[in-house]
Amino acid sequence: MRRVLSTILLLIIGAAIALGGAYAAGLISPESLQPPTANVGTQATEATPQVNEPVAAVSSIIVDARVVPVQKADLSMSASGIVEAVLVQEGDAVEPDQVLLRLDASRQRVAVAQAQAELSRTQAQLEQLKAGPRPEQVASAQAALDAALARLERITAGAEAGNIDAARAQVSG
Repeated sequence: MRRVLSTILLLIIGAAIALGGAYAAGLISPESLQPPTANVGTQATEATPQVNEPVAAVSSIIVDARVVPVQKADLSMSASGIVEAVLVQEGDAVEPDQVLLRLDASRQRVAVAQAQAELSRTQAQLEQLKAGPRPEQVASAQAALDAALARLERITAGAEAGNIDAARAQVSG
C-alpha cells in the first residue's frame, strides 16, 4: 500500500512540474486552465456584425531566432598578402571560380623583378664559363702558380744556412 501511495505521489508531483514548465514556456495560458462555462437557458438572438476599429500596427517585433546557412564554404587564398579590393558584397551569390577579392601585387612584382635579375646574372656567368677563360685570367693564374711553386721549392730545398746556425745557437745556448 505504501508503495502504491509513493508511486501516485510521484506521478502527481511529475504532472505538477510538467504543467509548471509548460506554463513557464508559454505553452499553456491561464485562460486555457479555466473550465469551460456554458450558458444554460439563454435565448438565441440575431447575430449582428461587429465592426472593429482599426488598430495601429506594431512597428517591430522582437523574437529570438537563429539563422542557419543552407550551405557553408571555407575560403582560402593561394598566396598571402594585403587585400587591395573586395569584388563582392556580403550576401551576394557567387559562382565557382569567381574572383572575390584582389591582393596588392607590389611585393610579388618586386620578387619577380629580383628573380629575373638573378636569372640574367646566372645566364651571363654560364655564357662566360662556356666561352672559356680570357688570356689575362690565364696569365694571372699562371703567375700565382709560379709564386706558389717558388715558395714550395724554397721550403723543401732546406732551410737557409743562416737559419740553421741560428737555430743551433738557440738550442745549445
